[in-house]
Amino acid sequence: MKRTGKYASLLLLIIFLAACADGQDNTPEERWKKAYDAGLACQQAGDLKKAKQNYCDSIQCLGDHKPSEKSARSALSLASILLEEKDCAGALSKAEEAMAIFESKWNPLKASSSLDESGSNFLNSMLIVGRSLNCLGRYREALPILERTRSLQASVIVPVKFNHELAAALRSALAATGNRKAAHELRDQLRSTESSLSENDLQDISKLTYRQALEDGNSAEEGGNRYAAEKLLKHAVQEARKNGEDSMEMAEALLSLGDVYASQTKYSQARPMLERALALARKHLEKHDRQLKDYLKRLASFYANNSEWKKAAALDEEALTLIFADEYKKDKHCHRSRVLMEALIEIYKKDGQLDKAEKLARRKLDLEAEGYGKDSRKVGATACQLAQVLALRKNDREAEKYFALSFSLLKSNKNTDPRDMDKTGAEFSNFLEKKGDKVRAQKIRAEVKAMNQEIVDGLAGKDRH
Repeated sequence: MKRTGKYASLLLLIIFLAACADGQDNTPEERWKKAYDAGLACQQAGDLKKAKQNYCDSIQCLGDHKPSEKSARSALSLASILLEEKDCAGALSKAEEAMAIFESKWNPLKASSSLDESGSNFLNSMLIVGRSLNCLGRYREALPILERTRSLQASVIVPVKFNHELAAALRSALAATGNRKAAHELRDQLRSTESSLSENDLQDISKLTYRQALEDGNSAEEGGNRYAAEKLLKHAVQEARKNGEDSMEMAEALLSLGDVYASQTKYSQARPMLERALALARKHLEKHDRQLKDYLKRLASFYANNSEWKKAAALDEEALTLIFADEYKKDKHCHRSRVLMEALIEIYKKDGQLDKAEKLARRKLDLEAEGYGKDSRKVGATACQLAQVLALRKNDREAEKYFALSFSLLKSNKNTDPRDMDKTGAEFSNFLEKKGDKVRAQKIRAEVKAMNQEIVDGLAGKDRH
């Protein structure tokens, strides 16, 4: 009996310790994550019923805690499923709940090339609110929300799918409220950015001519439908062969197909296509033909993405020479040259060719001052790029001069892109901080923050007093 009692005591101790360990590791947040991740996995696998249940479970895991980003993420994911199931009222309720939380968490003017998680969640919650209201026939309520979503997304780069869904929802709301002209304009925009062929409707590709397949393939790529783009452009390559392996049609098709593979990071497939396309274009086009620019730039971009800086620089230099002289004879506003020079400066920086980077940045600055005026926002943006190069060259005095010029011009110009203002403010304040001038660095950051808040309030329709 004593031996049995001893084992019983030991067993109770083990159970107690296990319970303590479980209590430490199984917090509401951990249970939420487990359920939420399971919901994502089920949704990606197409099992909406299980996904829906997991998202509901994840919300319950948090209990009656104060609303948070975690609960908002669950509510947003659940709303997307409810909308797909045509439970429009349920989707609206959950999306509004998520939107209220994410609105306070995201700065739409945060410098970035694409949406961060907070921005994506906020805009997606707004879109689902708008679509749910449309679904319920409440178009007049949906319209201002969708229009605000569109104004906010103009400050960032959004996924093509999001842009399409937003435009489609906005078009429906416009048409239903009597603004058919604007609705038709949005419809035309959709048609120009998305292929008419879906992933499940590609059986008639064999009947397309070379030109049709090429144009539809390029349209599909622009619309984000890479599956259709690859199928169509492969057919274009096959059709091009009818005119010979070395034809100009083959160059065009290989350029487009190679670009699709490069965008998918299928570099081993993209490289021979892009290199072959340029070789064929050189064979068929005159040395100074500006059509060569596209072949040079796309292959240069491929080399840059693979850190082959010298190859990229050589091609971009050639492309710049092709378009520069002719363009500036006719138009001092250097749209295409400006973008190309900007890319080339970045390549020189990464390759350590700082003397070339500085020379080209100064050249770009002079041309933009001549073309747009010394006080233009474009001069302000370029002054920041020159300052960055000068800072890398340890020419602090000149770097500070151009950082200050950039900040002043961008700050005073009402048409300044907020992302340029953010970038310049960040670069200038970091430069000052490295020099030990923390007071000025903090002042610059505060000014940028105040300007951003004013713009955000304006986009949100808030008056500042």
